[in-house]
Amino acid sequence: MLLTEAEIQTALDAQFKQLEPTVTGLRLAPPGLPTKTLSNVAGTLGERLPEEFVRLVSMYNFGSLTIGAVAFGNSGSYDGELLDYNATAASSASWWSTGPRPAGQLMIANSDAFAFLLHCSSGAIFALEHGKDLEASAKVACDFRRFFRGVGSVFVQRQLEGARGDLGDLLADEVGAEEAGRRFWRELAS
Repeated sequence: MLLTEAEIQTALDAQFKQLEPTVTGLRLAPPGLPTKTLSNVAGTLGERLPEEFVRLVSMYNFGSLTIGAVAFGNSGSYDGELLDYNATAASSASWWSTGPRPAGQLMIANSDAFAFLLHCSSGAIFALEHGKDLEASAKVACDFRRFFRGVGSVFVQRQLEGARGDLGDLLADEVGAEEAGRRFWRELAS
């Protein structure tokens, strides 16, 4: 059920490659960010980036990548997006409500309904519904790689089979979502 990065890349290429250069940002394409650049981002934000996150982001270009409802970046510069999403002072565009950015968490992607947060020490991914307090966030995946593979798998399988109510629950189990995090997967799959 959970597709590999290579399977997701092949499926996205088959569907969207012929649309380029008119439409971009819908394929999983190398190269990603150099590890030195990611190290600089981590230093600027005062956080340690988990190994799975660094590995995947250094392999593929997340700077202009949207898969289904989840936008990782749209400026072409994922390092810039990470810095903008997580500037230390709260602003009207902050994913946290007031004060300094909560330590140990970084926003790494966005959708209409959710901000996706990387828990820097565990590597887990949490979904925070826009307008809600951080305490309302729910774990949607045990690490970035499984989150990414889950998002890609839902998109590819929905394209092939249409919406499936059970797909969200099946993938929630495979990516290590907690019970409250199942809502995100159900919505993505329907």
